[in-house]
Amino acid sequence: MVTKAPPSRIAPTALLLGLCLALTQALAESGVSPEAVVQLPPSHTQAQDARVLVAAARNVVNLVAASAEALAGGDAGGAPALLGEARRLLDQIQASLAQSAPGSGGTGIIPVGASIGLDAEAEADPAVMARIEALEPLMMAGDQERVIAGLQAIGIQITYEYVGMPVQPTSEGIDRASAALAAGQEAAAAEALAAVMGGLDGREVSITPAPAATPADNP
Repeated sequence: MVTKAPPSRIAPTALLLGLCLALTQALAESGVSPEAVVQLPPSHTQAQDARVLVAAARNVVNLVAASAEALAGGDAGGAPALLGEARRLLDQIQASLAQSAPGSGGTGIIPVGASIGLDAEAEADPAVMARIEALEPLMMAGDQERVIAGLQAIGIQITYEYVGMPVQPTSEGIDRASAALAAGQEAAAAEALAAVMGGLDGREVSITPAPAATPADNP
């Protein structure tokens, strides 16, 4: 049985930010440049390109979070450069989305984080972990329907959380924060950045194995 929690506007918790940072670092170590942004494709041959676009979106989230932290720490001078880099990445992301889906205006939601909750017994089971790792490309591409189906097929209790970055609201929030900083309105900039982080699209799915079938009672 699959139970989906309603869409939520999540706060920038340490868990989610840590996940974004860790996944971005993993991609960087693999040689994938978050700046070489291309369209998010459905085909296997373009799967690496999808990873790059997702990595760029994660970097945007990390840059926004770093900007908010700089403002909170009294470093208003460092925030504009961080937001400028986020703006540059977003321009590439929007151009890529507009190219891959003409008429979309470069909008959409890009996956930026995911986590899977298992009990200790399942974590120690190599077969279970192998099946979960096999779903990673689908998680990276944001194909949540197939990820959930794959997790359900494992047949154990699993909690799956995933987070997406809405491109257009994020873009608008970064522009508002940059404009506020340029006008010397640090409080307004901090508020705009908080809205961006709070606007991340977070969902949680609880997957419960179906009860074992029992033979019908004999008459």
